Amino acid sequence: MTQLKNTSRNIDRTQFKDVPKEQQKLFFDFRKNRPYSTITFQRKEFKFLSSGQSGNTSVFLHGTLVRPDMWFYLILKLEWKFRIIAPLFPAQGMGVQKAVDLVHAILEQEKITKVILIGYSYGGGVAQYFAEKYPDFVETLVLSHTGLLRKESAKQKVTKTYKILRFMPFFMVKFLFKRRLACFSDSSWNEFHQAYFKEIFSELNKPLLSELLSNAIKYVDELPEDIDYKRTWQGKTIILATKDDKDTFNHLDSLKELYKNSEVYVFDELGGHHI
Repeated sequence: MTQLKNTSRNIDRTQFKDVPKEQQKLFFDFRKNRPYSTITFQRKEFKFLSSGQSGNTSVFLHGTLVRPDMWFYLILKLEWKFRIIAPLFPAQGMGVQKAVDLVHAILEQEKITKVILIGYSYGGGVAQYFAEKYPDFVETLVLSHTGLLRKESAKQKVTKTYKILRFMPFFMVKFLFKRRLACFSDSSWNEFHQAYFKEIFSELNKPLLSELLSNAIKYVDELPEDIDYKRTWQGKTIILATKDDKDTFNHLDSLKELYKNSEVYVFDELGGHHI
């Protein structure tokens, strides 16, 4: 298994030299003052952030390759009112069954029985399946910039990408990733956004990406056959999307059809897939 850096709390501060000082301080202090808790799950140790007050609990599920600290500003704004749980998924990914069972195990360890479940991108797929498998734990489901949890078409797409990656020089792969890193000069958080993803990309290597895609195929294989067109969860659902998100916006109508009781918020501002 690929050795990962994303469990570390260390920061290469040179990546953040152009970030406004106040934002740097907020981010560095967040990492310093909120150490990970641990859980032993299926004979392995996993990490999760736990903060905030007792009472209503919000669970934040991050996207592929990133970490729970992608939510840091939102957590800072909410932890005075909510208890916050944010699992750290391995950078090389994990199967959907294992991912939702890990989240469930954390909730049981922490004696939490009802949550607002918030998933972004890959985390949105995990959130969708968690609501199917453990519906009694979910008070509200929030899906941010996420596509459909689906089986056959997803497997075909991931398998094709995996085959291409095997023969593509890795410098070209990193170049394509960097091209996807949008620049939003009108945003006061643009420099932070750039720095955060530069740090992520600095840890990326071909074995890690290959393992991620291989696990993504397993992820899809574990899904129920009817998941493409059926959702048993029809509780309160909130869907967030941005018009220029090339990864997931084209799935918005299908998500609305699957979650008939959903509230949908579409943002016109530039933001792409990276909220």
